[in-house]
Amino acid sequence: MKILDSDKIGTDTLDFDFETELILKEIDEDFLKETVESLSYPKHFVAESADNLRAGLQIADAFRSYGYDISINGPRNIMAVHPDCPPGSRILVGSHYDTVPGSPGADDNASAVAVSLACAKALTFCQVPPPVVFVSFNREEDDLMGSREFVQKVLPECNFTIKEAHILEMVGYCSHEPESQSMPAGIPVKTPD
Repeated sequence: MKILDSDKIGTDTLDFDFETELILKEIDEDFLKETVESLSYPKHFVAESADNLRAGLQIADAFRSYGYDISINGPRNIMAVHPDCPPGSRILVGSHYDTVPGSPGADDNASAVAVSLACAKALTFCQVPPPVVFVSFNREEDDLMGSREFVQKVLPECNFTIKEAHILEMVGYCSHEPESQSMPAGIPVKTPD
């Protein structure tokens, strides 16, 4: 636990840090692994339509089991919001669950869906629900159709705005070997070699 000088900060910060530490302990490596394994099968929206639907239902059921309200929109995007979260600006945590045809998609992108679900589950331990909305996009492997639909048609109809977004993508693997991974062209982020 981080030790803080309470004379220099408010008690809200102390409570938040303590609550954050407790919440982080709720994220379980076995849960992440089991979720990735359960979603690792080809599930392209068109080429494997039935399996894509099955994955979407599994994800929606998981969010529901944690107490979130679910809406399914566009090309089966799944939006999860805690029922006690008031209207206003929110933090979006996004991932996508579709795959390219024929790929099991363990890293791209079942790993990110697993992290998103683990975060949603852990946040249920907060005394006051944080202003977070979770979206599991579909058809991202088809020119980002799911997120485009969400931004253009769904978000304008919501009773909240997005103040920041954290889009999780391929979070299940990394290598620390020099030049073993690369950043896509055009991303304005400097990474170490």
